[in-house]
Amino acid sequence: MRALLLAIAALATGCDHIHGVARYTDPMPSAPPARCVQDAVSSVEGVRNVSYSWELGSRPLTLHGIERPDQVHRFWYEYKGIKSNLYFVVHYDDSATYRHSYGCLNCTPPQSTIDTLYPGMLAIDEAVRSRCGVSVPIHESCSGVKCGGA
Repeated sequence: MRALLLAIAALATGCDHIHGVARYTDPMPSAPPARCVQDAVSSVEGVRNVSYSWELGSRPLTLHGIERPDQVHRFWYEYKGIKSNLYFVVHYDDSATYRHSYGCLNCTPPQSTIDTLYPGMLAIDEAVRSRCGVSVPIHESCSGVKCGGA
């Protein structure tokens, strides 16, 4: 029994932990056009240096075999001196998910940084929703920081 507890403790301490704020959607029928998202992000007061990039993601295995790779459409920005990004993942069936987060791997971002960035995240999410037709709800989770900022 003691050996089992030690093994579990060793595994638990070997895990990476991400702390911060994450805002995300369930799958939606499709992603909005990249230009619309870039313009929506740029429209938010306090946002600077918006840029766009895309990369290939994982190749899901389904009953039909290995599918084409996911496409990750990433939008980089700076809000009040804090650099962050959001992205849409377009899956093999053309459905998409949205993720907008700020965090730290194996550390906790300062609450003051979250407090500064959080209103910008909300404004960006709302601009993308209203200007680009994202109609699915955005969920939120926080780890190690207070959701909602100041």
